[in-house]
Amino acid sequence: YRPFFQDLAFNRGVGGATKFLQRAIGVKDDGALGPQTLKALEGLNPSEVMRNVSVEQMTYERRLAEQNPERKKFLNGLQNRVSNRYRLFGNAPTG
Repeated sequence: YRPFFQDLAFNRGVGGATKFLQRAIGVKDDGALGPQTLKALEGLNPSEVMRNVSVEQMTYERRLAEQNPERKKFLNGLQNRVSNRYRLFGNAPTG
């Protein structure tokens, strides 16, 4: 998980990255990486978690672009970054 989330946090900050994770695994999205979030991660497939986090991020970014059309010019670059991040780290072996 570490390189994946380091890259995500670079783009959206630690709190933002944590919120995407929390939404992806179905816990309260308060931005705090605490015991509930860590417990919810136990036993989950890391690749699946990273894919779902990527979907959460792009859903968020598209919503921002709908609210502020000036942001639409960044969507392709963000999608490339998210896809590259998942391709690099999301298919890492588990265990």
